[in-house]
Amino acid sequence: MAKSKASLTQRLERLLLDSEKSARPSHILREIESAAVSLSDRAQENLSDLIEWLREAEALAQAGRLGDLTAAMEKKATRELPPAKESPSTAKPPAKPKRERVELVGPPKPGALTSATLFSDGGARGNPGPAAIGLVMKSESGEVVWTHGEAIGDATNNVAEYRALICGLCGALEAGIRRLDVFLDAELIVKQLTGEYRVKNLALRPLFEEVRALRGRLEYCRVRHIPRAKNRLADRLVNQALDDQAGGA
Repeated sequence: MAKSKASLTQRLERLLLDSEKSARPSHILREIESAAVSLSDRAQENLSDLIEWLREAEALAQAGRLGDLTAAMEKKATRELPPAKESPSTAKPPAKPKRERVELVGPPKPGALTSATLFSDGGARGNPGPAAIGLVMKSESGEVVWTHGEAIGDATNNVAEYRALICGLCGALEAGIRRLDVFLDAELIVKQLTGEYRVKNLALRPLFEEVRALRGRLEYCRVRHIPRAKNRLADRLVNQALDDQAGGA
């Protein structure tokens, strides 16, 4: 009789009991990634966020900064708060600092480029909720040739991520670009496009097919995952578009 496959809980329990591996986020990460394939799109999205945190924790651990970060957080949580100058009924919440606006550039003129790099992002406040897309395109020399942020109405995070990528691919094709490297911080979308995850959500299937068709019109198009920290400009364009929409409502 064939042995049943151990559940993720059992595998993690065995891992945590192993004194040589339990402190390494990378080992936990591999167990989670190997079990994620059979999960729903929403569960895969949540796991992608956890995986991103584990990668950041691993980087901090390797740099010897994880302990410092933990100590700083504990110190911040336990320090005494200064006495309030105003009663709770009259105190005003601190104003949120305004984000510096991202200058909009481009799009590139047709025929100006044959190869480029695209950073794509999409997000929703509320998931689903008000959503927007952000795009940053760079030339082979690293010059920013296109920045784009646009509100797209109410959507989920995943729909916004696909809509951003579709917009970026269409812009590349209109500019006559033939070779494109694409970077996203949405690991779920990347894994769907590389075939590691199936697209189980019916709302995402037509968007997935549209991306596949657009990529097929390029001579070369590779989609890769990057940490959120390396996709900050596209993320700022998403939030800028959402802020503009909220301010004009």
